[in-house]
Amino acid sequence: MQTLTNYQLLDKDLIMQGVYDWLFEFSGGLLAKMPVVEVSGNGIKYNVETAYPSATWVSTNDTIPESAGTYEQRSASISRLIGDIDVDKFAVAVNSTQNPLVVEMKRKLRGFWNEWADQLIHGQTTTSSTTKQPKGLIRLIAEIESESTTDLDGAALATTGNNSQVIAQNTTSGALTLAGMDILRDACKGQATHFIMSFAARRKLDALARAAGNNLVHDKDQLGYPTTRYGNQEIIINDHVHDNYPDSSSSVTTIGTAVKNVTRASGVDNTFIFAVRLAEDGFSIIQSGAMTQENIGTVQNKDAERHRVKWYNGLALFDKYSAAVLTSINPDS
Repeated sequence: MQTLTNYQLLDKDLIMQGVYDWLFEFSGGLLAKMPVVEVSGNGIKYNVETAYPSATWVSTNDTIPESAGTYEQRSASISRLIGDIDVDKFAVAVNSTQNPLVVEMKRKLRGFWNEWADQLIHGQTTTSSTTKQPKGLIRLIAEIESESTTDLDGAALATTGNNSQVIAQNTTSGALTLAGMDILRDACKGQATHFIMSFAARRKLDALARAAGNNLVHDKDQLGYPTTRYGNQEIIINDHVHDNYPDSSSSVTTIGTAVKNVTRASGVDNTFIFAVRLAEDGFSIIQSGAMTQENIGTVQNKDAERHRVKWYNGLALFDKYSAAVLTSINPDS
């Protein structure tokens, strides 16, 4: 499986190799773990597997039925994430202890990561989104129902809604339960590899684990260390999974009209937890070439050299069963 780690090893730009190492650690490991699929052109049309093929028991002279499973076509575009950074030539000339270019590249890529991690969740979803962004995880899961769907149409834990990959912990808003986590995990057939959640959701999961005496895995077997795994799945924290999503209405969460940075209050105090199977045939990054940096040259009105960082990338969900979301969770309940 190709990952950004593989591309880092192939990169001949020594500056980018060193910055990649830092970025993989800064991102909490998500960038290093996500698979990457190379595409040609400005996007792809691909088939999302919506039902697996079946097999049938037959007797002598029975007609053998054909079953190839079902697919629906979806699209994912390559978007351009780009930014410039000026590096002062005087700082380069007089600095004998560190490389100012590396320092500035790390600062720039911190901003790159923050923007990309945000759109990993919210791309083309909320009122502040644009079509210049890739489709994020919320949008990709919503489109499992249909490519025009703009809400998370699920159902309460024991029932089924219009979208099998949306599980509502509560019909409107309420507390997270371990049963909800189990149902979310099982919605990823073929086994989820990771849970993606907010800090608040993990604190709630920690509290549930301590209350139930469950043997969840921690960084260290001592009190106070956060949960790092739930079952076989690794927990990844993304700062951009918010805790101010709107209440559901009959287990349906509206996302197309959501305001991303609204003040958290009653009615807008929920969070999401995602289960994903990171794989080239599951949830993955698509890209047209690896992240690069270019030396644009001397800035005419400054004693500085301009560098440009860019990445032509997007996200794709190749199998409907490789992602699911648990909604209607108030982490304070």
